[in-house]
Amino acid sequence: MSDKLGNSAVNLDNLSTEIDYRTLRVRQVDLLQQRMELLKKTDRLFLDLYLNHNLCFHRIAQLAHLPDRCVAKRITRLMQRLLSEEYISIIRNKNLFKRSELEVAYDRYLLGMGYRRIAIKRNLGLRTTQRILDQLHLWLSKNLKKHPKRKY
Repeated sequence: MSDKLGNSAVNLDNLSTEIDYRTLRVRQVDLLQQRMELLKKTDRLFLDLYLNHNLCFHRIAQLAHLPDRCVAKRITRLMQRLLSEEYISIIRNKNLFKRSELEVAYDRYLLGMGYRRIAIKRNLGLRTTQRILDQLHLWLSKNLKKHPKRKY
């Protein structure tokens, strides 16, 4: 009889953990849907198909005529970047930054571009791009609880 009680207690613990996970997942999906407007049209469409229409990566890849892995990686990275606080905190304080700095922040923290690609895309010099990224990184490290990773 104690086995049955012990087993049911374990099942209740698993159930509460599952409920916590589901509520966390619902919050994340709501947050992603709010932040999807920050993305380009195609990325927004991919996330919309995945989150709102419940299409799997394979089906989205078929519709887009892209490899499955490419679509899966793209959607997963977009969700991770939208859930991170780096770009969102910059956008919340956009009055502190110049337009070029906001554009570089978009490319870096939302699209995940390296400084060379950003420099080419924005017609900036490499040193200028590095300086802007250093300033953004410094501001983020001062204003975020969790220090952002520094990648070039």
